[in-house]
Amino acid sequence: MQKTDHLAWNSIHEASRNQAQFRSPAPVKQDRAVGRRLFSSAKDLKIALKAEFWHILCDRRGNVAVSFALMCMPITLTVGGAIDYSRAVHFKAEVQGVVDSAALAGATAYVNASSQTLATSVVSEFMNAGIAKLPANNGVSFATPTMNIVLVGGQPDAYQVTVNAIANVRTTFLGILMPSIAISASATAENPVVSAAANFSGFSSSAWDKNTVYWYPIPPGSSNTYVPPNSALVAIWSNAGGVTAAPANVAASQKIGFALVNITGGLGGNYGANQYGGAYLSTHTFYSSLPNPSSSVNGYNATNDASDPNSVNGNTGNNCSLQTAVVPSSGTAPAVSAGSCFAPTTFQYMAPTCSQLGGHTVRYYWNDMGGNPDDKDYNDAEFNFSCGANASGLGANGPQNVVLIQ
Repeated sequence: MQKTDHLAWNSIHEASRNQAQFRSPAPVKQDRAVGRRLFSSAKDLKIALKAEFWHILCDRRGNVAVSFALMCMPITLTVGGAIDYSRAVHFKAEVQGVVDSAALAGATAYVNASSQTLATSVVSEFMNAGIAKLPANNGVSFATPTMNIVLVGGQPDAYQVTVNAIANVRTTFLGILMPSIAISASATAENPVVSAAANFSGFSSSAWDKNTVYWYPIPPGSSNTYVPPNSALVAIWSNAGGVTAAPANVAASQKIGFALVNITGGLGGNYGANQYGGAYLSTHTFYSSLPNPSSSVNGYNATNDASDPNSVNGNTGNNCSLQTAVVPSSGTAPAVSAGSCFAPTTFQYMAPTCSQLGGHTVRYYWNDMGGNPDDKDYNDAEFNFSCGANASGLGANGPQNVVLIQ
């Protein structure tokens, strides 16, 4: 044993002997053994500490738990982040659906330059209604829609509406990093301009009354009681001659009505009053867009013939003025149903849009109720109505209805 080690041991031994009077014999002996084991050599102590340290470092027991504890946070963020982003993608799809619907509705109302205000209002109405039905979120906002008129040769070729929206979706797992995820949605809908035409070829009227057919645009949002001003009527045919029908370029969603202006005895001479009670040379106007074109609310005197079960009965009477039928692909118009009046809602396409026609041709059969009683033959004015390509060809090469273009 070295001298320094011996001195250390003596010091410990001396201290133990001085305290012997306070300890029992057994503990004193035990303390001496412990001291002898721990401090027999400073070098041995150093070696023992190193060995214990490396033993701790090399011990692999419990390493899975330690590794999992260290990886728990990034795993949670990764999986949770995927869930949060999945929710954001789903929410974006729902917002996109609202934006698409609003753009289509706005473009449908955008039929001419003067309808921009209405189209903007329609977009706002659809957006607000759609947003109210979305899942919980941190807010959805949309800008005033952009209106654009596509011109070809200086003439309108299409009416476009663009809607943009932004939103924020709450995060759950990523909340410690970001409280929400921002998304955006955009859509542009186009209302193409197409050519609407009436074809009177092959029709010859035998009426004694003078009959003139007009077409008129029905403003978007109008009620079914809308009656156009005379300034809106465009003549397309008259049995007195002198009228040439020209195709009209209209937006695909523009609702179109037809009017028959009848002058009692204006062509064949005075035969007395017609079945409505109108005197010789009295004028009666029938509008296809009204629920009942034969209604007395149109402004003519609807005097009834009590002996005729098909007689008009004021505002609640039957339709004795107009029948419509889709012309089949063969081009042969269906036979008209003569001799009767009909319930006001019997026929389709009384005031159609080109979009509604879907490429079909519709035949219109007018009856002027001339004579007393009238024969109700519905052959006082007949024509086919259809839509097709406009001057730039958009109607032929593209859609004839409102579509999303982006």
